Amino acid sequence: MDNDNNYNDINADTSGRRSRSRVPHRREQEQPLNGVDMAHIAESLEDSIAVYEHNNYTEKQTRSAYTKPEAPVREAFVPDSQAAAYDNVNAAYENRMPEAANRSSTAAPERKPSGTVHTRSNDAKVRKSSSSSRHEGPAYRQEARAEAKQKKPALSENYDDYGETNEKPKKKHPVLKLMLLLFIGLLGFVTYKFITGQTGYYTVAVFGVDSRNGNLGKDALSDVNIIARIDRSSGEVKLVSMYRDTYTKISSDGKYHKLNEAYFKGGPEQAIWAVEHNTDVKIDDYATFNWKAVADTINILGGVDLEISDAEFKYINAFITETVNSTGIGSHQLEHAGMNHLDGVQAVAYARLRLMDTDYKRTERQRKVIGLALDKAKNADYSTLANIIMTVMPEISTSVTPDDLIPFAHGISKYYISETAGFPFDKQGQNVGKLDCVIPVTLESNAIKLHEFLYPGVPYTPSSELKSISDKIINDTGLTG
Repeated sequence: MDNDNNYNDINADTSGRRSRSRVPHRREQEQPLNGVDMAHIAESLEDSIAVYEHNNYTEKQTRSAYTKPEAPVREAFVPDSQAAAYDNVNAAYENRMPEAANRSSTAAPERKPSGTVHTRSNDAKVRKSSSSSRHEGPAYRQEARAEAKQKKPALSENYDDYGETNEKPKKKHPVLKLMLLLFIGLLGFVTYKFITGQTGYYTVAVFGVDSRNGNLGKDALSDVNIIARIDRSSGEVKLVSMYRDTYTKISSDGKYHKLNEAYFKGGPEQAIWAVEHNTDVKIDDYATFNWKAVADTINILGGVDLEISDAEFKYINAFITETVNSTGIGSHQLEHAGMNHLDGVQAVAYARLRLMDTDYKRTERQRKVIGLALDKAKNADYSTLANIIMTVMPEISTSVTPDDLIPFAHGISKYYISETAGFPFDKQGQNVGKLDCVIPVTLESNAIKLHEFLYPGVPYTPSSELKSISDKIINDTGLTG
């Protein structure tokens, strides 16, 4: 379809929407980011560092290292290359503290073969070389951790005292692993803030099909055809019900019929084609539901409160019975008109009523139920909202995934329905052939009003194809306004 310059302005203003292929797509659900167990990571990192400090330090020795019992220095490991300096320190210690020398008058420990260390443990255990003991299991790692904690102050204070000039190499992979996990967590947080902080308009086509067998594709008539426009920055939501009997162009082969016939012939793809070409409104995503999905949602939310008129009460119990039979969800009939607390089945029955008035009034009831459900959702806790997402998603056909809905669930309190309307605004009932239709008078002028309603302040000029459709409707009906 050719677009005018002003229509391109709308596309620029609503950047980030799907390209105008007019074919909805089902996006692959991405694996959600799992939480990071920081306690587990910290313990693993401590284990790695402890084993490293024990093994790496002993591997550098070319001769034995030993400690003298009860000596006040060198709490952990002593390189054999520093043994002379160590003996001098101990000799000075014994001269200052005779009683300590008496306590340690036993023979000096023998020099051990290279690769062997002594520790200052109370039981004077001798550990084997790191090459044979670095993988001795959890017990070894726990002891190495304890030794590392004792050793760290002595190393930091005495390295220079013993002439150590070579810096100890560091194993970076445990730290890098931690940094990587933190980076992934940060990336997930930034992504979430980006999604919830988006600006501009997001437009969704919502279809409700009268399906007794759960069919959500073609061969099901769409009784509900709603354009939901969401302002991401402010949370303002506007709903426009397109009357199901509106006389429109329903396919690219030039066929004209009632709007709900588009869904019956080609499912959501063809229905979106019809909505876009007869309004010049670009649809970002779609969702199709049957009455069971609506009933389940309202039941999880705990029901809604509605004023039932006497005329509505006359018919609603019959619709409740029919809805119970079609959804398989239990309910009961109402006992009186006036204010009632409706469960999911009863609310669906209310939204389906039209025998006492018109389809125009029925769309008003549908929008009223949606508004009440949104108000309940805004006050629901997150577990309730998550329950709705996981329960209802398998029951609907949509291009939206749970990952798309979760950011909305987190920020649902800011969303509110500001205005609702029916399309076409200016209309007249008339037969076209054997069809009892709603005629837009004219489609072009109604499209201009629709864009002013949905996208205030955004310049719009009807596209050449929409003008062509409008002219065809005038020619078929003779209604020029």
